Order: sequence, then C-alpha cells, then structure tokens
Amino acid sequence: PAQISDGSASVTIQNVASDNGNVTAIRGNSFYKIVNGPSWTEAESQANSLGGHLVTINDAEENQFLFNNFKEFDPIPEAWIGLTDKDKEGEWIWISGEPVTYLNWHQSEPNNQGGIEDFAEINLWTSNIYGYVNGVWNDDTLSGYSSGKGIAEIPLSYFSISDLTITEGDSGNITINRTGGSNTVQNLTLASNNGTALAGTDYTAINQTITFAKGETS
Repeated sequence: PAQISDGSASVTIQNVASDNGNVTAIRGNSFYKIVNGPSWTEAESQANSLGGHLVTINDAEENQFLFNNFKEFDPIPEAWIGLTDKDKEGEWIWISGEPVTYLNWHQSEPNNQGGIEDFAEINLWTSNIYGYVNGVWNDDTLSGYSSGKGIAEIPLSYFSISDLTITEGDSGNITINRTGGSNTVQNLTLASNNGTALAGTDYTAINQTITFAKGETS
C-alpha cells in the first residue's frame, strides 16, 4: 500500500479480461480454457494467441482435473490436447516441448487409423458405448471428427505493486511487475481505495487502465 502522510491508501489490480461465460479452470500456475479449431493446428494457434499451447498433461491428477472441469462441455465432448506424432510416426511429443511423463490412451489407441491420425484428443464423455470415457485419449486426423475444439493451457501471470511513502502535497511513482506468463497482452485496471487517508483530501484517487505488451514485465 502507498503510505500518505498521516494515513494510508491502497492500489488494487483487476484483470480486465473476460471469458464471456466460457468454461475455464485454474490449477497451480496454469489457466485452462476451451479454444476453437476446428483443426488441431488451428486450436494450437488459438492457444498461442493467448500466450500458451494446447494442454500438456503431466500426470493422472492433471488428467482427472481436466475431466472434472470440462466433462460433457460439448455435445461431442472430445477436445484436442498438445500431443502429436506428426513429425515422426509413433514418436509422440508435447507441442510445448515438455517431456512426456504420462500417457492415458484408450486400450485400442493410438491406432493411426488410415495412416493419417497424428493428433491426440481427450475424451470427456461420462458415458459412451465404445468406452471412450473419463478422460482416456485417442489419436485423430488433423481435422478430427469431434467437437473441433481444444483445451488451451496458459501460464498464469502474477502482478505486484511497489510500496511508496510520500509527504502530503508531494507525488511519487509506483512500479507494477509481472511474473509468470508474459507471452500475451494484458490489460489491468488500477483503482485506489481509502485506508485512513481519504481520496480528495489526502490523495488523488486512481482509476485507470494500463496495458502490458507481449513480453513486457514492468
């Protein structure tokens, strides 16, 4: 908080972004949301525009988390994930570059049906006569036969404001730092709040929007 002569006031940060009612989730340092394709590459491009990739699933707990939060999200609840063997058949890698530490294929997958299935999707059905339920994976063609949507994973951004002590009548500057995800543009609203100091009497109120450009950290 900013210390102002005989009192104090605080400046708070609010993220301006809205997801317009879409299903989203947060786990650890990651933010997850549904992105449109319809192809795997188009869904990955959408994830890139948000500062992330199609989701990398590192363990069974994360896979279950995704199922719990996104199950039945669509009439055909199958979603692209960031796993592909497009560069070398049978060599599945995460598009994020992270190591493959966990796999959850359906018992008959991956089968590379027709020799053209190079992209993985997670099945978010709660019931399905073929057993593609509860978060198991299958391989599919570039355009797929499912929802045409994917799950993006975006690193969370964290913001901090420097402390400032000033004498009434003087002015000063604060520094806002961004850590974590910084690969996208973010708009923030800064708003001051009275403590023992009062806006208009002890300090000039703040209510403005600032923008962090892609890659900008302060």
